[in-house]
Amino acid sequence: MFDYINIDLKNKANINLFDDFYKKILVSSFTADQIETYEQFIDNLNNKDSYFITLVLNKNEVIGGIIYDYLKQTNSGFIEYIAVKKDHTNNNIGSNLLNQAISILNQKSDKKIDFLFCELEQEINGKQPKHYFWQKFGFKKIDFDYIQPPLDDWKQPVFIMDLGYLAFVKTDKKLTKQLLIDALNEYYVDYIDNEYFIQCIGNIKKIKKI
Repeated sequence: MFDYINIDLKNKANINLFDDFYKKILVSSFTADQIETYEQFIDNLNNKDSYFITLVLNKNEVIGGIIYDYLKQTNSGFIEYIAVKKDHTNNNIGSNLLNQAISILNQKSDKKIDFLFCELEQEINGKQPKHYFWQKFGFKKIDFDYIQPPLDDWKQPVFIMDLGYLAFVKTDKKLTKQLLIDALNEYYVDYIDNEYFIQCIGNIKKIKKI
């Protein structure tokens, strides 16, 4: 039996659990350029009421987690990071975490979210290392050159990921170029003047059809 908790900085035990997740799982699952610093995560939790971190525990040991945002302007969610300890990757932990995130995002929305965005690893030699996980939920890759802008002054932009999205059946909205631009502008609000983010938005405008 696994336990799922939402991190609350007012709870010291929660902070210790996030420390474990960050140091023992998250930093080994992503490159230094892909991941934010520990201080950035804490700052986001302190200052954003639409920012969430959900962890999964097995007998009080952190074995995975998911970090995600609610984007009010487009009534969408954005999955920032999802990571599970290697010895638990076949226990449906990732799927359960994603479902937990969708549930919380729906609670945050007045009418349930319309779209859920996530970053996908690009194909390597014709293979997509983790795409099967997203594909079984119905995520689709958006066909454009996605760029993650540098997340700090000393970091580099990331060109090795694609952007995917899930449109929920109940929504009457269609994903358009403008909606996608609006979502990324809201998600990357602190980076909108960055040259690589501007280039990313320019790449969206070149899309013929989503």
